[in-house]
Amino acid sequence: MDFSNLVDEITRRVLGRIQSAGDSLVTAKPKLLILTAAQNARFDHFLSTTRLGDCYDLSCSSDPCPEENLDAYEALVLFDLRIEELGRISAGVCGSPYSCLVTRAILTGKRIYLPAREIELLCYEQSAPPRYFAMMKEKLDLLEQSGVKICSLEELESELLGLATRKSAQACAAPVIKPSESKAPAGQRPGAASSFRVDKRVLTEKDLIEARMKGATDVLIKKTCIITDLACEYARARQLNLVRDAD
Repeated sequence: MDFSNLVDEITRRVLGRIQSAGDSLVTAKPKLLILTAAQNARFDHFLSTTRLGDCYDLSCSSDPCPEENLDAYEALVLFDLRIEELGRISAGVCGSPYSCLVTRAILTGKRIYLPAREIELLCYEQSAPPRYFAMMKEKLDLLEQSGVKICSLEELESELLGLATRKSAQACAAPVIKPSESKAPAGQRPGAASSFRVDKRVLTEKDLIEARMKGATDVLIKKTCIITDLACEYARARQLNLVRDAD
């Protein structure tokens, strides 16, 4: 084989490898973790009829590992939220793999969806003494106020399919970004305790999770800061304002 043919062959093989790598990246699906305290008919029916498998790599477990790497998942879906699990999660007491994983997901700001018909407490709304039910309902309200989205199964599927569609888009429309009047030191804005500064070239979802855990509602960034798609989606979902420097 002469030199010219050798170069052509090497080029062909390199281009083939690049194309194969590109195809694998395009077809990779975001991961969705579905938890249930125990297998049940509703859970099985949901898995057999949902279209989520078209857009997500589904991971389903009735016996999750408490140390599961949540960074690998786009969102969590909770099935079969029993009263004892609701009590543990709302109190921050990790007494089971289920409650441990959900508690950690809340603390790290993961998207969590809870179908209303999967909440055992709501089955007792008519029979329970009003005061006792109201006390238990406060625990559920706490989860919702902490970012757990309670919805119907139909809304769940639409929400997650819409999320996957947005994730697969080439670009993510940035949330409203207001120019700041002046720079502030890291983690602080003069006169505003609810602000958090990130002096990085690229703003990631992890940065916003840290800001939210510190109680921030405004995240101050450089004028030229690049915002990742995940950070953009997180800012919208958690109603965080991204504030660019004026100069």
